[in-house]
Amino acid sequence: MGWGILIITFIGLFIGFVICQEMFAQRHWRGLVDGGDRWAIRTLVEAEIERWRGMRVPKGTNASIWHGIQTAEVVSVGRDFINLTASAAGETRAVGGARQEVSSPLDEGMKLAAALIERLFYDVPNVRLDVIRVDVYTTFRGADGAPEQKCILSVLADRADADALPWDDLLPHEIINRFDANYLPSEHGAAPAIDPGQAGPAGPGESSPPSTFGRRLSSCLRNSERRSSSPTSPV
Repeated sequence: MGWGILIITFIGLFIGFVICQEMFAQRHWRGLVDGGDRWAIRTLVEAEIERWRGMRVPKGTNASIWHGIQTAEVVSVGRDFINLTASAAGETRAVGGARQEVSSPLDEGMKLAAALIERLFYDVPNVRLDVIRVDVYTTFRGADGAPEQKCILSVLADRADADALPWDDLLPHEIINRFDANYLPSEHGAAPAIDPGQAGPAGPGESSPPSTFGRRLSSCLRNSERRSSSPTSPV
């Protein structure tokens, strides 16, 4: 009887210790992120991406979109900003005995970008980002026939805009066009390659991005800084 109580007490103390350790670890990560630690933000986001890569396709998720999510890579990180790249490909099916493209790389890229933006804003533990940029690449054939990846879609998303979206009521292309989306559709749903511009906010010794898209990024970051520094209005 005495040994049983002792063992149960020991197990309870061990479980409590593990829970406390996890709580302190979570608090530590949140403190780093709140302080704008870029290493912490990159580490947490990359850990979540690695978790996605080890998962099976979630129920209700298109397999090709999930594969695209698993290709995501972090390019650059700022205090409240992150830039990722991912790859998309057109979807083909057998129609009348022949393979036909039923969804273009741009269509699939919009689905992928919308899914990534939603996950990055709301599903990464201990990370709260104000601005997310997702650049979607697809495969082109060079003059020599060699495959090469080029950007066809670049989306800059602000949290304030994201929070106002009825995500479940909108189609992927509607979601993307509520943000600052950069793409050049052409006939038959194809999309030419675009220049996505500088990968992130200017670092020490770098000039600000010269493009309109780059200026929009800088504007989003300034707006997020103003919101975070503004005092909360009394209720």
